[in-house]
Amino acid sequence: MLLTLLVSLIVVGTRKNSADGPAGSEKPGSSVVAISKVDDFDPEGNGGNDEENPNQVALAWDGKPGTAWKTLVYLGSPELGRLKPGVGLVVDLGERRKFSSVEVTLVGGATDVGLWVPTSASAREAPMDAIKSWTRVAGRTGGTGAITLKPDSATTSRYVLIYLTKLPKVSEGRYQGGIAEIQVKS
Repeated sequence: MLLTLLVSLIVVGTRKNSADGPAGSEKPGSSVVAISKVDDFDPEGNGGNDEENPNQVALAWDGKPGTAWKTLVYLGSPELGRLKPGVGLVVDLGERRKFSSVEVTLVGGATDVGLWVPTSASAREAPMDAIKSWTRVAGRTGGTGAITLKPDSATTSRYVLIYLTKLPKVSEGRYQGGIAEIQVKS
């Protein structure tokens, strides 16, 4: 009887750990929202050239914390060389979904990061023209490692922008940020 109970507890604990992360780490009722696609965000309207290492984007949501999408290297200032207000990744949830938080694993050191949704709730496509087409719903100054960006209340959107505005130093006068993992929670 005791052995059966112990085996049952181990099986339940193993299922919890493999499906949802460490047992007890989930908030009651929260679950992972599937990501359909992720694109880089560096609009020309903000001083960008419409791409920020697009060939690395898949590394930010591949389930492997050892891989990461990284920004270009910016010179002279952690504020992206004072060339533009920020760069980031646009997460497509496939359809309008309600979410309560986004977990982001940053690489490289202290990074200023914001969580944005399209200003137009009825946006059929992610606005890729300028940051002014987005509304900031959460943020963190000097975030490192795994952080949680949590709007004041549950938010509904198909698109979520993780926007980096101040990057960590990689060497004297050189700055670069990165994202190793993204997880959207309901």
